[in-house]
Amino acid sequence: DRAGMRGQKGSEYDGGHRVPFFIRWPGKLAGGRDVPRITAHIDVLPTLVDLCGLKIPEKVKFDGASLVPLLAGKRDWPDRTLLVHSQRIEHPEKWRKCAVMTDRWRLINGRELYDMSADPGQKHNVADEHPAVVEKLRKAYEDWWTDLSGRFDEYCETVIGSEREALSWLTSHDWHGRQVPWDQYHIRNGKPIANGFWALEVARSGKYEVALRRWPLEVDEPINGAIPGGKAISVTKARLKVADVDVTQPVPKDASAVTFRVKLNAGKTRLQTWLTDEKGESRGAYYVYAKRLP
Repeated sequence: DRAGMRGQKGSEYDGGHRVPFFIRWPGKLAGGRDVPRITAHIDVLPTLVDLCGLKIPEKVKFDGASLVPLLAGKRDWPDRTLLVHSQRIEHPEKWRKCAVMTDRWRLINGRELYDMSADPGQKHNVADEHPAVVEKLRKAYEDWWTDLSGRFDEYCETVIGSEREALSWLTSHDWHGRQVPWDQYHIRNGKPIANGFWALEVARSGKYEVALRRWPLEVDEPINGAIPGGKAISVTKARLKVADVDVTQPVPKDASAVTFRVKLNAGKTRLQTWLTDEKGESRGAYYVYAKRLP
């Protein structure tokens, strides 16, 4: 039940992204009331910083705002414009599945306008009746896009080899590629037959052990074996490519992992794997475990 809101999970309409947020701090915050003003996830960190009385470094700039004035019941809260996207693709596309939001208005995909005070179910597009509002919200989006789009080709690298984590665990969910096996149905059935690379940051230069698996470490079943509800595969070669290293090994019978030892330099790089059968058909290893050796 989405309380009459339009859309579903992942949608740019309110039913796809609007959620309740409950805050409780006995003895510090008075409860039992609703705060109707528009807020977002970007407000959580500055709010916690404010509540805890922490000092913000000068170089840090939050996109969100502290909600402490609202929690304290103050009414002088400025109007604001927030944006959400549901891109679900490798690199964002302008105006794709987006909402520009104020307390009253929702501009959907840069074209549809909804008056949330009169139409919370977003059934009636009133863009033609309020062209000035559409223009204002489109400008807010354009400014946001200009501010951020220069970094859309950057990756958020997974760190391996850190002193803080002895064993780094990579899963196919974090592949960069056209098809990503992102749930356990895909893993169990070996579908889709797909591949992609991980964006990595090697924390420390040295020798690394990298283990390729189909099943996670805690399952520890053979790469070619099947678990209940899953299908067996038949791969004969395992390949690892990371930085300037490109190595291949056979897949031993009943092996649960194929392990490579490679030398890596500190810095950003990419890692990709292949599990290939006798017909030449290959898929990436769904699980990879990496650790820096002493």
